[in-house]
Amino acid sequence: MTRVVAVLPTRAWSVEARILLEQLRGLARHGIGVAVATPSGGAVAQAAAAMTLPSLDFDPGDAGWWRAGALLGELLREARADALLVADEATHLAAARAVRRVEHGVVFRRVPAGVALASSLRTRLAARLAPTWLVHATPADAEGTAPVVGVRGHIVAPLGVDAAVLRAAPPVPVPLGARSLVLVVDRASRRATSSAIRTVAALRRRGHPWRITCVGEPYDDAEVRLHGTAVGLGDALQLVGAPIDRAALVAGADAVWVVADHDDGGLAVLEAMALGRPVLVTRGTLGERYVDHPLTGLVVERDDEMGTAAILATLDDDDVREALGDAAREAHDAQHASTDITAALATAVARAGDARAVA
Repeated sequence: MTRVVAVLPTRAWSVEARILLEQLRGLARHGIGVAVATPSGGAVAQAAAAMTLPSLDFDPGDAGWWRAGALLGELLREARADALLVADEATHLAAARAVRRVEHGVVFRRVPAGVALASSLRTRLAARLAPTWLVHATPADAEGTAPVVGVRGHIVAPLGVDAAVLRAAPPVPVPLGARSLVLVVDRASRRATSSAIRTVAALRRRGHPWRITCVGEPYDDAEVRLHGTAVGLGDALQLVGAPIDRAALVAGADAVWVVADHDDGGLAVLEAMALGRPVLVTRGTLGERYVDHPLTGLVVERDDEMGTAAILATLDDDDVREALGDAAREAHDAQHASTDITAALATAVARAGDARAVA
C-alpha cells in the first residue's frame, strides 16, 4: 500500500505543520497510509497524536542536508514509504537525498499559498536528485511558478479545514457584557496589527465593549503590549501566541479579524467561516479570496481605522452577527469543505507510488 510520510524536522508548531498534518488526515480518508517524521516529544508529535496520526522519530538536529538526508533515508527504508511530503527548501533537499539513497520514492513539496516558487539552485538540485511534484494552494500559484528542471508536475490542493473537528470544540467563554474579537496576526502584519489595535481602542472610548485576543506570532510581543497600553486597551488586549488548536478561541469569538497573510491567514478565514463566526479580512491578504464582501465576510482597508470601526460597531448587533456568521458557514460548506480538497493529491500519490529516483 502506498504510504506517505510528512517530514517536519523541528519540534516547534507552525502553520506548515498544521497544513501538512491536515493533508495527511485527508490522505488517510482516501485509504492511503500516512505518518509524520518529526522529533518525538515535540509540539508536532503531540499534535499528530491528538489527530491519531502515527509518528516516526526523526530529529536531525543541526545536521546539514546531506547528513539529514542519510538519516531520513534509513527511516524511509524502515517505514517502506513511497512518498515524502515536505514544506520548505531545506527539507526538500534532505528528502531528495533520502529518496536517492534508497532508490525508491518521490517527493511532494508544498508551496505556501500566495507564493510563486523561485527556481533556486537548491530547489533545482533537489528536483534532479529525486522525482519531485510541487503542491500549490491555487491554480494561480501554480501558473506563476517559474519552470524548474526536474519537477515532474504541479498539483493544486486548496487550503481546507475539517469543519466537523472544529465544530466539536467547546467555545472559550466571553466575560459577561463584553465582545470578543480574535485578531489573527503574523510577523509580517505589523502595520495592520497596529491599525487594528487603534481601531478597537477607538471603539472602546465610544462605549463599545470589544476586547482583543491576539492569536499568532506578532512582529514583537512587547511592542504590541506597549502599543495596547498606550492607546488604553490595558487588560482588554490578550496575547495567546500560536496555539496548536485555536478552534475553541475562534468558536467563542463574536468576530474574527484576520490581518495575517498567506497560509495562516487563509486557514484562519476558513476556520472562522466553518465555525459560523463573522470574519473581517484585511484587503490584499490571501483571506480576501475566500469571502464575498459583504455577504459572507467583510473586507476592510489596511489603514482605514474610522471606516473599520464603523463596520465593527455594526457587529454589536446580535442579529447582524448571526446573519453574517450563518452566511459564512453556508458558504464554507458549499465551496470550501475539506471532503475533497486532498483528492488531487491523493490521486497523484497513488499514481506516483511506484516511481523510482533517477540518476
